[in-house]
Order: sequence, then C-alpha cells, then structure tokens
Amino acid sequence: MRKIRILVVDDAVVVRKIVTNTLSSDPDIEVAATAANGKIALQKIPQIKPDILTLDIEIPEIAFRYARTGIHHENCRGEVR
Repeated sequence: MRKIRILVVDDAVVVRKIVTNTLSSDPDIEVAATAANGKIALQKIPQIKPDILTLDIEIPEIAFRYARTGIHHENCRGEVR
C-alpha cells in the first residue's frame, strides 16, 4: 500500500517539528517535505505532489485565502477544507 504523502507548512520551527514527528510515527504516512512559508510551499507542491497539506492559517509570504484557493485549483487532486 502506498503511503500518504504530506507537506507540513508552518513558520514556527517547533510546530513543524512536532507535526512532522507526530505524523511520521504512523507507518502509513510519509512527511514528504516541510516549508516555512506559503511561497516555499507553493514551489514544493508541484514537485512532491502531496496527498495532504497541513497549513498554518497565519502563514507568512502568502494570504491563507489565496493559498487555499491557489493550491486547490492549481495543484491538488483532493478537496480543500
């Protein structure tokens, strides 16, 4: 079975680390990458093609509303909630 690929996006290093460690403890999940801001996340998405994206609602470098709609329409296969 293919692992669920996740991109973790948060400007706080500690939060990225906690989320990454927590998710990585599940054998069915692969944290494919992390990003410190929305701009970096948008660059990584086409390359890693994550199944799931965790996104800080107050993410720097990009407005959450744009990130939500831009990511959904340009790169995601699934639903954005």
